[in-house]
Amino acid sequence: MTEKLIVHVFYIGYDVEDPVVYAAEPLIAWEKSEVGQWVVDHSMTIPAWHYSAPELSRMGYKFYITAELEEADAVFFKLKYT
Repeated sequence: MTEKLIVHVFYIGYDVEDPVVYAAEPLIAWEKSEVGQWVVDHSMTIPAWHYSAPELSRMGYKFYITAELEEADAVFFKLKYT
């Protein structure tokens, strides 16, 4: 059994011309981090990133990375990284 989790969230200000371009650095930094490497190694599929429409309360775009993990890996992730 697998579980789809949001494994990382970050924000980019809505005053940028192209939020996807500005999201590249935080995405790469997360992928190189300990938790990012663990998720990439244990994910059943390639982790995917998504973003929302501008959130006025946060004054920016919400980006989040999702990954599909086996049940045991999902429990480990929740216990160690959240």
